[in-house]
Amino acid sequence: MKITKYKLILLLILTLPILFLTACDDADLDLIGLVIEAWAEENGLYKDGKFSPYPMAQKAAEDTIGEITNKEPFIQLDGLDVIRDIEKADELAEQAWKEKEKEKLIKAINLRPKDWRLREQEAAFSLSQESIGKGISLNDSDSIILNQVRAGGDCVNLRTQQLEFRESLFEEHMSSDEDRQSDMQYVQSEAQEELQLIYATKQTPFCDQ
Repeated sequence: MKITKYKLILLLILTLPILFLTACDDADLDLIGLVIEAWAEENGLYKDGKFSPYPMAQKAAEDTIGEITNKEPFIQLDGLDVIRDIEKADELAEQAWKEKEKEKLIKAINLRPKDWRLREQEAAFSLSQESIGKGISLNDSDSIILNQVRAGGDCVNLRTQQLEFRESLFEEHMSSDEDRQSDMQYVQSEAQEELQLIYATKQTPFCDQ
């Protein structure tokens, strides 16, 4: 009976930040997953790509009780702070594109190091502005996706989201410089080809790694 109670408390705690979001699409769910993972790591409850459900529930219950009774400041999971970081990172990324300042994009990544979308933006920015850095940034994005898969995520679904984001991102920021445009079109074309394979077969070699 205690396990059920703890799981209920955990569910309420981890889903509460959703109420502060204006919408909850697949991208939001991914970010919420990152929040949960970060919190669990900080409390030693996430190791080798696996969660420990009962200790997580117990820890969440203890923290919640402590916060409600105001006996000590429990700040293990601050959903509002996480949302502020997401908003700040998005704002910095937008400024980076608008002002052509990669440093702001790096600051956004430092705020959200496990957000693969920011790595995708770094890759597109590098190719459109500098014609360097594409490989490293896309590899980092792929690594983040694979880590999510190892943690129990749906590989084909995550890869599809990643490639669709990549394809539209590169289309939006396509460089007018002929050489850089060619490099960006190559990356975009690769993404489109893999997406077509996924749409047709529901499979991708990426998930065989």
